[in-house]
Amino acid sequence: MSEWHPIEVRSYAGYRGEESPRFFRVGEIEFQVSRVLRQTTEQTIDRHGLRRFQVLTMEGQEYTLIQEVESGSWFVEIKV
Repeated sequence: MSEWHPIEVRSYAGYRGEESPRFFRVGEIEFQVSRVLRQTTEQTIDRHGLRRFQVLTMEGQEYTLIQEVESGSWFVEIKV
């Protein structure tokens, strides 16, 4: 089971205009993304688009970041 927590993300839009996270803030702590390990796109049952990014931070920690396509809102997925 997992929970989603809202986060702030600074991203980079490449030549195709798709955002890729570069920094994200969880509470007062900011993390720099070293690299994106995996990116997927999916639709929820109610047809909302989601983009998932499995990222590696400069500190060597892995996180799953989720972007709601329609709203542009970002979340970090926490396993509980």
